[in-house]
Amino acid sequence: MKRLSDILPNSIPGNFQSYLKIKKVWNECAGDTISFITTPGSLNEGTLNMYVHDQTWLSEIGFLKGDLINRLNMAGLNVTNINFFFKPRPVTTSERDNKALPRKSMSEKEKKFADRLVATIEDETLRNSFQNAIYAYFTRYTLDDYLNC
Repeated sequence: MKRLSDILPNSIPGNFQSYLKIKKVWNECAGDTISFITTPGSLNEGTLNMYVHDQTWLSEIGFLKGDLINRLNMAGLNVTNINFFFKPRPVTTSERDNKALPRKSMSEKEKKFADRLVATIEDETLRNSFQNAIYAYFTRYTLDDYLNC
């Protein structure tokens, strides 16, 4: 009987294995907050394409580009540039079916999560706008909805 670890590497296409490596390294280098709102695309000739799922973060993450490139290179990826693109997460069936979602109170866990995201934004005006938006989000959706969209 063969072990799964012996079979699996040969059954996964090479480009998918490459994607998994990029995703793993990106998550380690970018940290929890940034890796949560981004999805790696392709790495071609040193240019890494990244999808950002939040328009506010799309403008903010550009300021971190140089540091992220350095971290990725130190982790073994050969990255000379990162292109960031906005790509919204797909709307779930439940969101389509419930056009007018009822309001709810934000849980303590959701508030802590939102405050952690808010604290990473340096610009006061942007930080306040983002805080209002994320708090409003959690009066209609749960943290699980946010993490699984």
